[in-house]
Amino acid sequence: MKKIFDRAKRSRQSVLVVASMAVLGCNPAARPGDDGARVLQQRHVDADRLGQLLSSTPTLTAIMGKLGDPWTRMLSAAESKAFTDDVGYKTAVGIGLPELLSVDLDVRGYSVQVVDPLPGSPAQRAGLKTGDILETIDGRPSEGRPWKEIMAALRVPEGQTIELGVRNRQEGLHSVKVKSEPLVAPVLVEGQATAASAASIQLRGFTDRTAQEVAGLLESLQPAELELDLRDNPGGSVTSMLTVAGLFVGTQDVLVMRGPNGKEEPLKAVGEQRFTGPLTVRVNEGSASAAEALALALRHTKRASIVGRKTFGKCLVHDLVQLGDGRALLVTIGRLHAPGKRPWCSEGVSPDTPG
Repeated sequence: MKKIFDRAKRSRQSVLVVASMAVLGCNPAARPGDDGARVLQQRHVDADRLGQLLSSTPTLTAIMGKLGDPWTRMLSAAESKAFTDDVGYKTAVGIGLPELLSVDLDVRGYSVQVVDPLPGSPAQRAGLKTGDILETIDGRPSEGRPWKEIMAALRVPEGQTIELGVRNRQEGLHSVKVKSEPLVAPVLVEGQATAASAASIQLRGFTDRTAQEVAGLLESLQPAELELDLRDNPGGSVTSMLTVAGLFVGTQDVLVMRGPNGKEEPLKAVGEQRFTGPLTVRVNEGSASAAEALALALRHTKRASIVGRKTFGKCLVHDLVQLGDGRALLVTIGRLHAPGKRPWCSEGVSPDTPG
């Protein structure tokens, strides 16, 4: 199964999640010509490669395998719920490695890498940290396994223990046992005054409530200058990120998504600008996905400088398309970049000021 990761390895990319969900009908057994295949042809970031596959490949599953995109896949109703719970920070039981937020493929595209374990979760308490490679899960090698199997192995019932073979620079390869338990919903937005006229707001993720919570802190803190702390923020909803950006820049184009057939679509920050004072964005190697996008959006619009350490490097955008038979199709639909720049996949975002 290693070939499923080959294209991802060559393009050195990772993943970003978008909140919008299209609704299309689909026959129970999707085949070329049915809605599932049409979704791929219309929306997949590499749709230009699909014409020949649609005419020569007998099933939708085979088409997705040949496409070489480990994230694009069909999900059952249960798998779809697990995915949306993960990316919405709503997973109730687990070890604290939600899909695409806390665990993903590394920049080479085939090793399973920890991004940011959920705060206070079993994974964090066991010592897992940004950059750790999960070489084995319960004794089975991770490299080359379909992403769907990897996530199934990491999503276990309450009380079940997983043994992970973890590799990092400090300890080499070692074994870590993690027991699944009820998870406490993480606090994603916190703020505090740091001086008489300055404040810091820490964002640890992006959900449909994030912008409202940030706006509330801006109202209560009333800072003259602000640090926006995106360290150890694995990302989340692009829609939420754009609304947060609007609090600082108002409604304007801030990023570009390069989609099917190379078409570029501007992404717009939305809403009323609530803060106009001096702004600094702080990042580190655990800042990923929508957090990287927000940092770049604020720098591109000349609203903020970026300080800290180079970020993780996740720039792909995905959409979850609900199909008529209860299943859903997870599709990679684009790569993000700042206007006039190339996508930051695998490269990460370099700060203006190290620190």
